Amino acid sequence: MELLPAIIHSLLADSRFSITIHTMNSEAILQAVIDREIAFGIIEKPIVADYVQQVTIPGDELVLAGNSDETLWLLREPGSGVRHYTDAYLHEQGIVPKQTLVIDSNQSIIGLLAHGIGKTLMSAGVLPATVPQRSLSQQYHRNFYLIGLDHEPNPELIDLRRVMAQTIRQISRK
Repeated sequence: MELLPAIIHSLLADSRFSITIHTMNSEAILQAVIDREIAFGIIEKPIVADYVQQVTIPGDELVLAGNSDETLWLLREPGSGVRHYTDAYLHEQGIVPKQTLVIDSNQSIIGLLAHGIGKTLMSAGVLPATVPQRSLSQQYHRNFYLIGLDHEPNPELIDLRRVMAQTIRQISRK
C-alpha cells in the first residue's frame, strides 16, 4: 500500500496545513513525538508509551526478499520496525547469519537486492518484480500506526489529526 501519497494528497488539498516530512526509524519517531519535535508520525511496530495515542492503519506483508542461497543478511538499523520483524524471524527460524550488513535505507537495500546481493525481510509492495521473494507466515502481515500526543492542545494539530484519521479510514475501506 502506498500510504504516504494518499495522506499527502489529502493534506495538500487543505490549504490550512503546511507540512514537513522526515524519514526516521520507529523509535526515533516515537521519541520525536514525545519530545514535541514532530506532531505526528507513522511507525511500523506497535508501541506503548505514556501520553501517546496510536491509531492502527492497515499495513502490508513482509516477505523474504533476495536469493535464498545468499549468506549475507541485509539488516535495517536497530530501532527500525523492519529490523524488529527481521530479528524476530531470525530468532524464530534459529538463523545466526554468517554475514550481515546494516543499512539505514530501504532504497539502498532494494538496490542491493536488485543486483543479486544479500537477502532480507522487506515489504512486498516496494520490491521490484525482478527481486525474488517468498511469502512468510501470517505474523509477518503487519499494521502501521499513526502516533501523536493523546492530549494535543493546539487546535490546528487537532484538525490535522482529524483529516489524517479520516483519510486513513478511507484508505482502509479500499
